[in-house]
Amino acid sequence: MASRRPIPFVLASTNHGTFIVNRNDYRMVDANRGYGVGYQLLNTSSFDQEEVSFVMALLSLRRKYFG
Repeated sequence: MASRRPIPFVLASTNHGTFIVNRNDYRMVDANRGYGVGYQLLNTSSFDQEEVSFVMALLSLRRKYFG
């Protein structure tokens, strides 16, 4: 019989689309604060949303002016 163990990867619906996320990808700084890609995606449904929005705006301008 196979040993029982928790599954680290989960399918998450995020603001960036569907992601396979490692739910163990985090580091807690204290009881209420942490960081990591998995931590951000599973707690806020996005990863560095301000940076992603900025890059999307840059790409939109690039397309507008350079085709």
